[in-house]
Amino acid sequence: MATALPLPTKITSDSVRNTKFKVISASFGDGYEQVAPKGLNNSYSEYSVEWAPLTSTEKDTVLSVLDTVGAAGILIWTPCLETTQKKFRMSPEGYSLKWLGKSNVYSISCNLKQVFGVG
Repeated sequence: MATALPLPTKITSDSVRNTKFKVISASFGDGYEQVAPKGLNNSYSEYSVEWAPLTSTEKDTVLSVLDTVGAAGILIWTPCLETTQKKFRMSPEGYSLKWLGKSNVYSISCNLKQVFGVG
């Protein structure tokens, strides 16, 4: 079951999108190489996402969702500048929690990879 990405309005503009491509290739002894797209969804996005600034309650909300979903569950989110909801998985490295040095102000960051054809 997919879960909505928590507090999307708190995601900072510093979040980064990388577009990646999957290919298959065959190399030959004379230096020649053939390359072709791999599969139907051969282009996908990876996002480095940061929520900030967060209050203690907002921090607990984001952490609760990320801990529940983990790296195996699916998060649904419509990324900034896009109009379509997409499915993502958090990277196995998990998330980072940072105290911003102010009274009860935090930031949380994680990496999300777009996935296809899953529940």
